[in-house]
Amino acid sequence: MRVPIMTVTLVAVTSTSAALAIQPPRDASSRRIPLELMTSRDSEATRTHGTGCTWSDVAGRRWRMSMADDRAAVKIDGKLVVLQPARGAKDLFPFTFDKWTNSDGMTITVREISAARQVGTEAMESPALIEMVEGGEKHAWTGRLSCGS
Repeated sequence: MRVPIMTVTLVAVTSTSAALAIQPPRDASSRRIPLELMTSRDSEATRTHGTGCTWSDVAGRRWRMSMADDRAAVKIDGKLVVLQPARGAKDLFPFTFDKWTNSDGMTITVREISAARQVGTEAMESPALIEMVEGGEKHAWTGRLSCGS
């Protein structure tokens, strides 16, 4: 059976559109992101592994923020920084929050900026913005929020 060329073209355009729809928006800040890539070992050391979320500005399995239960972690200048829920934090995903802080006054807020899509049976991902306030300076970057167990 021969498939008409127009049908094949429409399917290709639809598939391309769907792939573009899940790409995260471009970086929202001109400042280089100070959050370094983390590993599974880093999230284990900070007790932020398991059911929760990660935020990444790149594709793949490495991330720049890890969140589980009432703990979050980032890596800055080679050091792991543990954060706790900030005052007024709301649920982001079961077992984690949308706003984090530490004793040095750094605050990181995570906000979904587009609809989430299901990945498998126990996970979701969506384009998301993180906003970091430190020393009175506020910067934001877009990337991908991945949550699951």
